[in-house]
Amino acid sequence: MAKENFFTRLFSFFKKKPEDDKLLEKIKVLESTLATYQKRGTNDGAQIEQLSKENADSKQQIQLYKEQIAAIEKKLEETKKIQFSGLEIGEEYLALKADFDAKEKELKKLEKDIDDLQEEVEELQDDKKEQKKKFEREIEQKIEEFHKVLIQLTDEKESLAAKVKDLETDKKLKSDSISFVNNILNAKDADSKDYRYIFGKTTEICNYIQNEVVDVFKNILNRPVTDFAANLYKWRNTELKTWLKDKKVIAIVGEFSSGKTSLVNKILNPNNDPKIIELPTSSKETTAIPTYIEYANDFYSHFVAPNGELKRIDTATFQMTKKEILDQVNVLSLIDTFVLGYKNPYIQNISILDTPGFGSNNKKLIEKTVASIKEASAVFWLIDANTGEMNQSSINTIKEHLKGTELYIILNKCDTKSDRDLASLEAKVRSTVQQQGITVKQFLRFSTKNDMYRVQLMNVINALNVQTNSNYIAAVKSLLDSSLKRKEEEYKGIQQQISNLIYNKDRKQNEIRNNTKSAVDACRNLGVTFNEHQNSLLGFEYGDKYYKMKYEDKERYDRNVVRITEIVNRFSSQNNELLNIENQITTLAKQTEELKADKKRIEQATANLSRLITEYSNKR
Repeated sequence: MAKENFFTRLFSFFKKKPEDDKLLEKIKVLESTLATYQKRGTNDGAQIEQLSKENADSKQQIQLYKEQIAAIEKKLEETKKIQFSGLEIGEEYLALKADFDAKEKELKKLEKDIDDLQEEVEELQDDKKEQKKKFEREIEQKIEEFHKVLIQLTDEKESLAAKVKDLETDKKLKSDSISFVNNILNAKDADSKDYRYIFGKTTEICNYIQNEVVDVFKNILNRPVTDFAANLYKWRNTELKTWLKDKKVIAIVGEFSSGKTSLVNKILNPNNDPKIIELPTSSKETTAIPTYIEYANDFYSHFVAPNGELKRIDTATFQMTKKEILDQVNVLSLIDTFVLGYKNPYIQNISILDTPGFGSNNKKLIEKTVASIKEASAVFWLIDANTGEMNQSSINTIKEHLKGTELYIILNKCDTKSDRDLASLEAKVRSTVQQQGITVKQFLRFSTKNDMYRVQLMNVINALNVQTNSNYIAAVKSLLDSSLKRKEEEYKGIQQQISNLIYNKDRKQNEIRNNTKSAVDACRNLGVTFNEHQNSLLGFEYGDKYYKMKYEDKERYDRNVVRITEIVNRFSSQNNELLNIENQITTLAKQTEELKADKKRIEQATANLSRLITEYSNKR
């Protein structure tokens, strides 16, 4: 029984092995810990490597002990099958016991070593944690510093990239500007007409009319001359600009970005055909030069140079006329106006003028815009419905430059407002123009998003009854001819009056001569009477002294005195009448001389104007 209990306890001891399991678990923890620290860094390498080596040796020793214990267990298993004698069992037991005690002692020593190693590992772990925190703090600080530097460098990089992009953009812009200027300077003539000749001759005709003909109308014909300058300007522009001749010139006017060019594009391209070249409309491509659009069989793009010559440019060059390019060059010194031709049935017999906005600070551009508007038959002034009113700048421009011009106001971009808002805006604008004394022919609405408005606008344009100015010079000459004819008739009439007065003068002089003869006869009769009574003369003293005369002689004497008195009175009247006739003759003679001078001046003006017109017409 005692033997059975011994072996039972012995086998139980070797079967249970809780310490071995704990030891193995500690070893695994150590291996895991060491592996983790080995992965995190090698700065503690020497110490950890030593511990790893010692741990490996311990593991090897433990493995050896495990093998020895396994051998003992195996041997014990074998002994269970054998009948042991008490001596054999005792000796074997003692041997096994001694060996077991030695192994157990060695295991305890190893456990202690492992515990010591564990403590060192834990200390190292604590140090590692502290170093890790320190390292992490340093890393975070470095990362923060690096992040700041990175942000700074990124900003500098982005700034440099932006500068490079700006430089590249500026370089391309300058390159495009140079190319644009070269194309303009090298542009070919667009027409066979001698524009320089037309320019010179129309200038000569206008100057002659302004300096000579206007003086004739003002000082000789007493006719108003206030409209001469404007009409001459229109006529000359019509002659120089064939796209204006015999056409309705419609000016589209308004502030910058009010939608003028978009409106014109809607007229030119109502169906948004991508093949049709449109005028640039973005905020950076706002029309900077007055642009005329007329009907043509095919699209063309021309420009009028400052010297009046019409030049031809290709489509690509015209599409380079963006604000950013035009700002690079003194474009007004190169281009006076653009002239475009579109094959569009809606603009036959119409010339559309798309003007720069009046918001520009460029005085030269404003002057050019104003000059262009003077060529217009009617002006359509656009108001952006989103602005809500007509500003003072627009009011001043209309009052100063559009007097006498047929004015229409268009509320543009009306798709952005309700009908109620549009009605309120129109009422507000109507009130403003009425208060300012501005006459508006009609108020219209427009939106590029609704073709109905385009149709309504074109109906208004087509219904315009506009007088063209093409025959103005011929009308001036015709007026001179009719004035000369009237002067000649007036001259003949005065000559006839002078002839009649001369006849009356001769007749009055005959009457005076006859009257004088009668006076002489009456005086002679008185003399005879005095002679017959000269012996009766008593003297000339005062008192009762007198002429003695017979009664019948006294009657004859009285008759002669009355006759002489009548003759004298009649003579005075006739003399006054003669003087009046002579004064009339003198006045009419003076008028005749003036008429002759006036007639000569008119004849000269008519002849010179006829010569200039003939020379101009023959050359053309």
